Amino acid sequence: MKRFKNVVISVSLDSKCLEELLELKKSDILTYADNIYFVHIYGKESEVHVPEDVRNHGYEEIEKFILQKLHSLAESLIPGHINQTGQRHSNCLFNTCAKIKILSYLEDIQANLVIAPTRGEQGVEGIFRDSYAFWLVEHAPCDVLVLRPHKK
Repeated sequence: MKRFKNVVISVSLDSKCLEELLELKKSDILTYADNIYFVHIYGKESEVHVPEDVRNHGYEEIEKFILQKLHSLAESLIPGHINQTGQRHSNCLFNTCAKIKILSYLEDIQANLVIAPTRGEQGVEGIFRDSYAFWLVEHAPCDVLVLRPHKK
């Protein structure tokens, strides 16, 4: 198994994407990472997944809400006893363009791997060119793991 120093998990608040991320429990990929970064880039698309009462209180409350979700996901995927040598980081970044923000974030932390789930709503053929995951495959400065939904 290849060891990755800095792994970024790009977290969408969409329930389908969160389910796909839970599949990482079956993999050793996170066990051997030195640093794991759970990151959500909050933009217009995120608003539908954040309760209105939270949004009405401004960015601090939005950030708190999202960080709680990221911490919960991190604990589900990597209980504290599994990755004792590494660190888990949770970040909520605010930007109108998630694609550009994630690229600069990956460069800033010198990511070796970025993991991105996809909802798979764009057809059986796979990921189309306008998707966030496909964009990462083409532009990320590191390896990319795209999690596709299971067929039912």
